[in-house]
Amino acid sequence: MVSLRPDNRLFVALELPPGLRDELSSLGDPAALGEGRRVPPGNLHVTLAFLGTVAIEAGPRLRAALETTFPGPPVRVKIGRVVGRPAPGRARLLAVELDDVDGELAAIAARIDHAASAVLGRAAPQRRFWPHVTIARFSRPTRLRRSPSAGGEHVFAITRVALYDSHITPSRPPRYEAILDARLDGSHAERSSSHG
Repeated sequence: MVSLRPDNRLFVALELPPGLRDELSSLGDPAALGEGRRVPPGNLHVTLAFLGTVAIEAGPRLRAALETTFPGPPVRVKIGRVVGRPAPGRARLLAVELDDVDGELAAIAARIDHAASAVLGRAAPQRRFWPHVTIARFSRPTRLRRSPSAGGEHVFAITRVALYDSHITPSRPPRYEAILDARLDGSHAERSSSHG
């Protein structure tokens, strides 16, 4: 059973392999970052669905729903552009876009959105999925001094997906606790571990 805290803050994300995490951690020109705060390497991930606060009694149904959506092939990605969002002139975050090589990244995100929305009684998000990894955040809208760039031909395989609970601590990076995870080959394991 998925055990939820009363003040949970849940999201589903792909766990990055070490090679991809290391490469992403090195991106972002310090001059472009300005007053940005880098995301710790252990916190880098690809968000598939943000669920927010979920009622404790919904935990078992959420687990069952996610277990039907997690199975699938590994997700293959290439590193794309480094971009400021919502715009380079007023960036609140710096992100690395990912090239979804086989379309599996968008497919698993759509499955999770629909399954979780059905369990939680919410409308499925009407948004275009944006495959990215946030590498830095800004405390206020920031004009990036120049646009950093990235990209490459190396293909990385992502093989793990997890349901995380985000523990927020003032003035410190959040700590992410994986409470349910699976390999992208159909196997599942409930766990309680954290990083960040």
